[in-house]
Formats: sequence, structure tokens, C-alpha cells
Amino acid sequence: MSLEELQEGSKAISDVLEHDLPKMQKEKPENISSTASNICDRCGRNLYRLF
Repeated sequence: MSLEELQEGSKAISDVLEHDLPKMQKEKPENISSTASNICDRCGRNLYRLF
């Protein structure tokens, strides 16, 4: 992967976040319980959330 391709990808991600992040933050639920179960119903593993 060339430096130019990396810069192009970085710019694309930046543009998407600039456009979509405010919308995503507005849609994020306010009351998320810290005790809410994030366990996969298929495998039983604990799921980790990025946001």
C-alpha cells in the first residue's frame, strides 16, 4: 500500500466521520445501563462495545 493510498483512505474516513459522527451522537441512547447484559445469545461470550 502506498503513502498516497493511505492518505486517500485517511481523508475518506475523516470525511465520513465529519458527516456521520454528529448524527450518530444525536441518535445514541442517553440511558444505557452499565449492568445491561452484552452476552451473545449464540455463543455466550461477552460482547464489547466500541461506543
